[in-house]
Amino acid sequence: MLFSSCRKKKKPNTERVATIALLGLDESGKSTFLASILGNSCSDVEPTWGFVKERVSVGSLQLDIFDLGGGKKIRGYWANYLANCHAVVFIVDASDSERLDEAKEAFTDITASEYLVGKPVLLVANKQDLPGAVGGDDLVDRVGAAAIREAENFLAVEELISLSPDDEGPSQDLLAALSDLVGELDRNYPELSVRVARETEEYEEELREKRRAKMERVRLMKEEEERVAEVVQMEPTSP
Repeated sequence: MLFSSCRKKKKPNTERVATIALLGLDESGKSTFLASILGNSCSDVEPTWGFVKERVSVGSLQLDIFDLGGGKKIRGYWANYLANCHAVVFIVDASDSERLDEAKEAFTDITASEYLVGKPVLLVANKQDLPGAVGGDDLVDRVGAAAIREAENFLAVEELISLSPDDEGPSQDLLAALSDLVGELDRNYPELSVRVARETEEYEEELREKRRAKMERVRLMKEEEERVAEVVQMEPTSP
């Protein structure tokens, strides 16, 4: 008994981890954004076809950042991550005027999700150094963010320049762009974490219910096929 009483008590886990979904169209600069935050070279960044998860320490938080692919076929999976995220960073190539309407559609779909309403949203007007890039305020209007700009969860629009392959080490500009977001997450971490845990369970239960419903449909179809087969076998054959 003396031995057991001398055991070291396990310290409670006080690590504060927040999940961020990094969204935007393909070629908007999401992967380069993440690589720079991690302090990696931008010279070997490749487009994200599925998703990439990285953890980075910023301020008092550990950020699990999901870089989700921005291709048309992949965007349909974005919604799967919203229940589990504390915040969203939406990156737009502000110089690609031909795709701003496409970015607007994607941004509008995401911000309308029940799992994102009320969570911090940071809009990034990327590639400001390229010709024809629209500024942050103009981008807010072009992608339809004006409707939620006055909402408590819409933090800001940040203007960033393109990163060259020679840029290495954590970009101070990018970390500064995240400062408001990290501050908001830090202040509201307890409430957001409770909400994320609740909504993640709700979403997973919704998926389980869909699977159960699908299995039931398959079972009923199989029973119907077997019933039809039995009827056919019972029918008298023609002489």
